[in-house]
Amino acid sequence: MKFSIGKYALLSFAAGAAGFILLVWPFYYFHTLNYPPERQLRDTVSDLSPGGITSVEQLLAIDPIDNAVSRPFAQYFRGVLMALQRGQFGNTVYFLGEIKAGGWKRYFPTLYMVKEPLALHLATLMGSIGILFIIVKRKLKKEHFALFAFLFFIAAYWAAAITGNLNIGIRHMLPTFPFIYILTAWGIKEFANMFSSVRLRRAAIFAALIFLGWYAASSLRAFPHFISYYNELAHGIQNGYTIAVDSNYDWGQDFYRLVDFVEKNNIEKLRLDYFGGENPQYWLGKRYVRLNPDSEGFIPSEVEGWLAVSLNQLMGGIAKPVREFDQPTGYYNWLSQYTPVARAGNSIFIYHIE
Repeated sequence: MKFSIGKYALLSFAAGAAGFILLVWPFYYFHTLNYPPERQLRDTVSDLSPGGITSVEQLLAIDPIDNAVSRPFAQYFRGVLMALQRGQFGNTVYFLGEIKAGGWKRYFPTLYMVKEPLALHLATLMGSIGILFIIVKRKLKKEHFALFAFLFFIAAYWAAAITGNLNIGIRHMLPTFPFIYILTAWGIKEFANMFSSVRLRRAAIFAALIFLGWYAASSLRAFPHFISYYNELAHGIQNGYTIAVDSNYDWGQDFYRLVDFVEKNNIEKLRLDYFGGENPQYWLGKRYVRLNPDSEGFIPSEVEGWLAVSLNQLMGGIAKPVREFDQPTGYYNWLSQYTPVARAGNSIFIYHIE
């Protein structure tokens, strides 16, 4: 290489620092403009206390509140530290038939393979070959530094996510996706340039265009159920919930489809176990009866009529607990003897028990 890695690393750090100051401070300044300092302090301590406030957290998110200039940065780092705490302690998670309070190292790699279109994976494979060709042939140039900085960011981010305990959705990997797309496009270009034959070069470009069309078709075919999209490796949208739920499949997005179903079928009473942010009592009124199978005194044999269960709740209630998982499990095993008569969207199973 004819350029200094140290020089470019220093310039990258300077650009990042300048961008951080110019973007973060103005945004959080307005965010805290009418936020009383004493309340910001109280809220920050309350948010960070569950994990135990460390000296670093004190320095980044609490001490700066005393200064009007640094208050915006304190608010920003409060959010960052909350995310880091949550990543450390994790959530209760269903994955591949199991449930536990924590994370799996194979979670994000698996979800990336089944939640993203196969066309992207094939395009990425082609692009990776092109990038490896450049590395092996030592054809790196100084303008490639930014692209390899992207690669470093992707690797660092994925390493942090894989070793963390917060496994609630592939959406947590979204910050890396733009960089993956850029590197894939660049790699495909270099892949085509590997060939001296014009015919082979055109064939590589044609294959890339097929992947692009396939990717677009996969997205259009999923409309409007984008949250619950799974590719062919997971047997599609209808069956992806067997791998993982939560924001990968069921985020409460089909609630209004359930309400429509209730109204169209003149259902007078619906037992419902719903996962999401809506208020079933408000929308369904007297027709709503809460279904709470893990409560004490619940008797499955007494359940009859219409009932609906969000798949996030259902899969958590039939999953096998991993070792040391001490929360109630198996409370939906009784429902496996029944077949859903309908689905609200993809994420809510509807039963009629007689």
